Amino acid sequence: MYLLIIYTGFNGLTNMGYEQTDPQRWEEMLFCIAVVLMQIVLEAYILGTLFHYIVKKDQGVENFRKRLVMLEEYAATRGLPFELRGRLRKHFEFQYQKTQEVDTGVLNLMPSSLKVNPKTLTLNYKLQTLNPIP
Repeated sequence: MYLLIIYTGFNGLTNMGYEQTDPQRWEEMLFCIAVVLMQIVLEAYILGTLFHYIVKKDQGVENFRKRLVMLEEYAATRGLPFELRGRLRKHFEFQYQKTQEVDTGVLNLMPSSLKVNPKTLTLNYKLQTLNPIP
């Protein structure tokens, strides 16, 4: 009886409305439970991997947040007034916003042929200055 309840519960989680198969013997039921458990583990792994890539954090934002935490710790240990702490925080936020806008603004204006790694451009420039093409 308990085996049937476990089977029905797991089968309800995994069959997604398709035709339900009813095993006739307890060996079949154990096999179905094992298959359903493997299906649950596989689906959890796949969903976990997908959500990891969807929610992947931006490294620039993480570095900015770490800098703000370091600023708050510095201000607290030095006993800086709250007005000065706020001004420093606004300064760092402004600098961060400025770098974000410049990067996206300049990249949007550039033709696609120039949207390459800056190291590659520097290397090409050095090669051209060393061996000029006549």
